[in-house]
Amino acid sequence: MPYAYVYQCPECAFDVEVLLCREFERLPDGARRDYQYPDPALYEWPPRRVSGVWSRLWCPSCREVQPHVLHEMDEPAEHPAQVFLAAEAQGLRGLESGPCPVCGATLCVELENQRCPACENSTLTCIGEYEP
Repeated sequence: MPYAYVYQCPECAFDVEVLLCREFERLPDGARRDYQYPDPALYEWPPRRVSGVWSRLWCPSCREVQPHVLHEMDEPAEHPAQVFLAAEAQGLRGLESGPCPVCGATLCVELENQRCPACENSTLTCIGEYEP
């Protein structure tokens, strides 16, 4: 299940949202985007398929949120639960980090008490969390 955390600087109001373990789908051009759940009242053909799960984590070097693919299926799945089960079978829990796709620095999952990248005078505090 995807989960988002919002961190904010109490001094300058800079904020950043970290998103954990969100489903994604591949577009015809190969790009990834958040999986869009179909309207249950409509019949779609062909049915949408889920390609994997990813997170959006903070890169301290780029100073912005970057995507991090946790698990991508060899073939897209018919249901999001299949992707979560496949990721779980690999031992993934959704809190994993990895290298930034832009600069290679290690991405940050937790930003509590990290120095504010905007003003550098205070530290970030988690002000909320939600299921997107």
